[in-house]
Amino acid sequence: MALYCRKCGAKLEDGARFCRACGEEIPEQFTQQEQENYGQYSQYGQYDQYRQPADDYSTMYAGGESFNDTQYQQDQQYQNDYQQSGYQQGGYGQPYGAPQDEPQGYYDNSGEMRQARSPIPIIVLVICMICATAVCLIFLLAAPRKTEDNSKKDKGGEITISQTQTTPSTTAQTEATPADSEDDDDDEDSEAPAATNVKVPDLKGWDYNTAVNSYGDKLSFVKKSIYSDSVSKGIIIYNARVGETVAQGTTIEVTVSLGPKGGTTSAAVPNVIGKSYSEAEKAVKAAGYKVNKKEEYSNSVAKGKVISTDPKAGTALTAGKSVTITVSKGKKNTKVTIPSVEGADYNTAKSRLTKLGLKVKRKDVYDEAYDKGTATRTDPKEGTKVEAGSTVTIYVSKGSQYKFVTVPNVIGLSEEKATEKLLKLELDPDINYDYTVDKSKGVLSQDPSGGESVREGSAVTLTIAAGKAKTKTYTLPESQYLKNGNYRIMLFDANTYYEDDIDPNSDKPAYEVKTQNGFVMKNGEQTSNTNISFDIKVLGSAEYYVVIQNSSTKEFIVYGTISYYDGEFTDGGFNEDELAEIAD
Repeated sequence: MALYCRKCGAKLEDGARFCRACGEEIPEQFTQQEQENYGQYSQYGQYDQYRQPADDYSTMYAGGESFNDTQYQQDQQYQNDYQQSGYQQGGYGQPYGAPQDEPQGYYDNSGEMRQARSPIPIIVLVICMICATAVCLIFLLAAPRKTEDNSKKDKGGEITISQTQTTPSTTAQTEATPADSEDDDDDEDSEAPAATNVKVPDLKGWDYNTAVNSYGDKLSFVKKSIYSDSVSKGIIIYNARVGETVAQGTTIEVTVSLGPKGGTTSAAVPNVIGKSYSEAEKAVKAAGYKVNKKEEYSNSVAKGKVISTDPKAGTALTAGKSVTITVSKGKKNTKVTIPSVEGADYNTAKSRLTKLGLKVKRKDVYDEAYDKGTATRTDPKEGTKVEAGSTVTIYVSKGSQYKFVTVPNVIGLSEEKATEKLLKLELDPDINYDYTVDKSKGVLSQDPSGGESVREGSAVTLTIAAGKAKTKTYTLPESQYLKNGNYRIMLFDANTYYEDDIDPNSDKPAYEVKTQNGFVMKNGEQTSNTNISFDIKVLGSAEYYVVIQNSSTKEFIVYGTISYYDGEFTDGGFNEDELAEIAD
């Protein structure tokens, strides 16, 4: 232990008998312990005069008296004495007790003069430390921080343990490396890096410790613990702000399962999907649970294999709880026959298929044979057997992709007027000529008929009369029954009328001659002519029925026929007996 002079405070050399600074004699009789005590007290040399007069100090140690300096220190009497007068006698800049006539310094162990220490550097250092501390506090207070209580209570009144992770920003500020400190001066004028954003993940089903290890450097977690019969202990049930983008270090609350409340927790429900029922039953019972079996059809899981469990695998329950194992019964024979939906509206067609357990897909197509919105066919086609759940495509008409128009009736019109009407409707006239009929007849026939709906641009076939008729006189042979009485003698076109259907009371004849008292009437006047003649316009060939009616009785008969061919008229024979029956 280093020893110091009790008078001037200078450090003493080992074994020295005198202080080289002030010449103070060091007692020989000091024991090792006393020397140590002496050295200890001599560090407080500036206090010595207050503990005991200097002349008696060594005497007390040398004489073996028990000087209770420890009690003096504990009472701090020497400090009080020093504080009362030591400042005035000594001063801060030098050890108390240094020679007052040498205020600029003091002697060291070698006896050399040392310059007295000035208090100014110490004051400057203290001020610098205070300023640096203030700057650090301002920086820390300016940074955004969030705090959470150490504990909360859950809904059931149970105490919930909370844990706040140290944010990366705090760690960076409190654990700066020497290299960081060296770079501080270079970075003082540089801007702070932009804060990093983090998208909050969905941690449901995660082990809490795993979540902290994975995301603890990005987010802070506040843990809320609750009991759960369906979630294993330590597994996260819920976490707040899922999917939100937040600043790095943001505090997120997570709810963690304590397992079932009360009772004994069994192992988690094992994953037995795809196993046989016997294997699954054995595994679930080994985990401490009862087993319920449920069967259902499945198109994807083989018969006898496990489809699912309820609760699902990984769930921890109270020992003795039941777990339902759903086992596949294999595929169900559910083939159905696709019905006909042709001509039905789409909704009706769809309903027919869905009632059979089929899925429906719609495809719209142009089809002028069906009204818009009407089903035209299905794929697969009607009558096909398919599995229930299969998809059937219904083809639905969008109508025609072309414009449709109604064909006008042009029968009897001249060629010019008929074609004009058709062209206005974007129809194409297709003309055929009939030279056997006088052209005054105009359009004799058309196809399609008037009133039909056809696509714009369609052809309409017209048959138009183009012949030039000649007038030929036909004189009816004389009949004794026609020489007297009043009659109507008429010709009906055989190309227009059937013999049995002719009725002169309602039908209009092609030609007609009236007689009165056996004489021919002309313009309402009786003439002296008894010859019954007809001026007939003919072109090519013609045939007529001769009908005679009694004007008085209205009785009539088909008297016979006349024909025109190759420029000559011929009769088909007349029935005089029938004429006699209606004669006057």
